[in-house]
Amino acid sequence: MSHRAFGLAVIALLSLAAASAQANFIGKSFSAEYLFPDTGTVFTGAFTPSTFAVGAGTETTSSDGVTQIAYDFGANSLTLTITNPGQVSGSFTSASFNGPNFALQGGGSLGISNVSLNPANTLTGFTDLTRVVLATDRLAINLAGLAYQSGNVLALDFAFDGQVVPEPASIVLLAMALAGLFAVRRARS
Repeated sequence: MSHRAFGLAVIALLSLAAASAQANFIGKSFSAEYLFPDTGTVFTGAFTPSTFAVGAGTETTSSDGVTQIAYDFGANSLTLTITNPGQVSGSFTSASFNGPNFALQGGGSLGISNVSLNPANTLTGFTDLTRVVLATDRLAINLAGLAYQSGNVLALDFAFDGQVVPEPASIVLLAMALAGLFAVRRARS
C-alpha cells in the first residue's frame, strides 16, 4: 500500500469515527419521583417503575390513586398522557410544586439547551414554559393548578447543546482499522 493510499485510508477512518451521536434521551437512565406540595417533598410510591432507561414505548407511569400519567421519552421529546379513570376531567392541586422530577443516573449532564411545546400538546393552560425546570442533571414539570380532560397530552420538545457524545463502538472500530492498516503496511515493507 502506498503512503498516499495509506494516508487516505487513515483520513477516511478518522472521518467515520468522528461521526458521533447527537446528545439526546435515548439510552439515558433516570430516577423518577413525584414532588408535592413543593420541590423538597416527595410524594412516595407514585412511580412505576421509579428508575428506567429511555428506549421504545412508555418508560414509566405515576398515579396518586386518581390521576394516572404515562411518560414516554423520545430521542428529544417527552410526552405525558393524563388519564382519570371513571371521570372525564380533573385538576392538579394548586401548590408551589406539583409534578414529576426526573434525575439523570450515573452522573453527567442532560445537555438540554431549550424546551418548546410540541403542537400535539392538548393540555389547555400549559403555555408557560417556566413550568419546566431544567438543571444539569434533572428535568421537572410543574402541573400545579392545571385543569385537564382525561386523555389530555402534554408534549414537549427539547433541543440539546451542540456537544456530541462519542460512540464507543466507533472508537473501537477506528482502533481496529488502524491496527489492521498498520499490520498490512508493515507486512508489505
